[in-house]
Amino acid sequence: MILQKLSLFNFCLYSGEQEFDLAPTKVYGKHRPIVLCGGINGGGKTTLLDAVQLALYGNRARTSKRANQPYDDFLRDCIHRGVPAADGASISLSFRYASQGKDHLYEVTRRWAEKGAGIREYLHVLKDDEPDAWLSENWNTVVEELIPLGVSQLFFFDAEQIRFLAEDDTSNEALSMAIKSLLGLDLAERLIADAKVVESRLAKESTVDPEQKKKLESLEAEIYAKEDNRHKAFQSKNSLEGELLWAEKETRKAEMAFAKAGGKQWKKRAKMQEDKTHLSANIESIEAKLTQLAESGLPMLMVKDLLKEVSNQDESEQETRNAGLLSKTLLARDKKLLAGMKKAKLSPANLKSLKEFLAADRESRADTNNNCKAIHRLSESARTSLASLLDKGGKERTKIAKGLSKELDSFNLKLETVERSLAAAPKEDTLKIVAENLKQANSAAAVAGDRIARIDKELASIDYELSILRRDYNRICRDQIENDLATEESRRLGELSAKTQTIMKEFLDRATNAKIDRLSTLVSESFRFLLRKKELIERIEIDPATFSITLFDSAGNSIPKSRLSEGEKQIFAISILWGLARASSRPLPAIIDTPMARLDETHRSHLIERYFPNASHQVIILSTDTEIGEEYYESLAPNIARSYHLRYVESERHTIVEEGYFKSPSKVRGATA
Repeated sequence: MILQKLSLFNFCLYSGEQEFDLAPTKVYGKHRPIVLCGGINGGGKTTLLDAVQLALYGNRARTSKRANQPYDDFLRDCIHRGVPAADGASISLSFRYASQGKDHLYEVTRRWAEKGAGIREYLHVLKDDEPDAWLSENWNTVVEELIPLGVSQLFFFDAEQIRFLAEDDTSNEALSMAIKSLLGLDLAERLIADAKVVESRLAKESTVDPEQKKKLESLEAEIYAKEDNRHKAFQSKNSLEGELLWAEKETRKAEMAFAKAGGKQWKKRAKMQEDKTHLSANIESIEAKLTQLAESGLPMLMVKDLLKEVSNQDESEQETRNAGLLSKTLLARDKKLLAGMKKAKLSPANLKSLKEFLAADRESRADTNNNCKAIHRLSESARTSLASLLDKGGKERTKIAKGLSKELDSFNLKLETVERSLAAAPKEDTLKIVAENLKQANSAAAVAGDRIARIDKELASIDYELSILRRDYNRICRDQIENDLATEESRRLGELSAKTQTIMKEFLDRATNAKIDRLSTLVSESFRFLLRKKELIERIEIDPATFSITLFDSAGNSIPKSRLSEGEKQIFAISILWGLARASSRPLPAIIDTPMARLDETHRSHLIERYFPNASHQVIILSTDTEIGEEYYESLAPNIARSYHLRYVESERHTIVEEGYFKSPSKVRGATA
């Protein structure tokens, strides 16, 4: 992926139309990956990082200034304060992305403006300079395939905010998700889960061995007891929900008063709530239909070529069986005929001739090329199911699934639009007492909600204990699969399910160990490469089971992360991200905001000379002149494709984009000639 151009219109500090060419260049055969953007603190550097994420992810973007703010309010605040909100703002981001050997140019444009009391947002996507309505409608799904939101946070980051990776208590879960997503380990986990579903279904169809009955009955009794506790907890929850309903009723009364002060907004809100309920019901219905289709064997069509191979193999096996039966039948017939002729006292010469004739006849009927080894031994029901998948039935189910998926995407997009609109609310500063009443009603509802949340935690604990009991129960059932399943087909499926889980778990363990081992090496190399005190850390190890990170010195002793200085923690976090980027198969650009605020002179030099030129094939750096001054600029210049100065005009409270890094426009033009 290569970011090509970012265009801003009335976005935050950027008044009017402002444009950034972000593409790396090549000068005299040397690749120059860096685009350097310089500005003072508060001058619009982080705004550029926010703009890229907002263009790609919209409501889901993890921007620096939104926090828990409703999306419409956030968009309203992003409109430059020097222009009317009705004029609106826009962001346009173009990038190149290669997929399946083809390079495509995408351009994503988001524009929004105040309409009445709310905000109206528009999203348009071009692919290879052509408008694409489907991409525009389904962009949230498409962008997750191109650049997953969780992965993007490892490539588009504020260096001040990534230090959580260096904290002992918070990094494991984040690293686990990042590593699995970037290295493709999550796919194996999904396959294991799917195989467990098949095994569970087969276990229910099995006949329990009498010897295992007592064990199963004991487990069943424990399961029933836990389920009874669960039922009681649910009853408590239902009682609390009565209190919540009362609180919500009071909330609705306050909302009615609040709505009257809000005018037309409330009338729309009631209709939108109905639309939300209707859309949610439609989505639930379609998802149920898709689940039913998936249970019918539809996912097997993803490996249609393998199904055809199985079908061809089965035909060969049938032909081989038929040939064997024919040979046996002819041999029996010939024996009977020769015995009759011998009894009829046919002359020896004629008897010999007849015997040779019959032998030649059998040999001529035999198909010597059809000697297929029996592998699958499909049952008649399996053969019928296979034929159905490969025939019109499979095509019809695929067509239905595609139609339902398209319909589901449409409903999800409409639901998201409705939910965004519902998030809009009248300004509280114009309502005062009415708004305060609404706050109190919401607070009462929140208290009831918190009490329900505690019950939910108790239910989660019971569910965990139930999962262990059911696991043991299913293990015993699995032991019965080989002996007690009624049909050969079910037995074969049970064996395949168990084998799939075993193989995939082994594969996942091996793949995780191998990839984590390589990642540990890459992170160690990166950290030592950037670290000032090279004797401090000898190696870094990541546990493949817990994803916890341990640092070791040259004597093999572990070193707590708390011993690292603030600057070393930042270098450590950057090293983790760099190692992940090097280990990943996703060639994504790096956007680095405020990269060196906490670093000393030596660590800054190491970042300038070693990290920035090698962080990715495209590196966008957002820096102040105190981080990258004239000396560091000179060191970085051979790797700079282009640079910009974000000049903040205090008197007009806006930022102007100029070519050149602070006062070095001539140097930049020389660098990109």
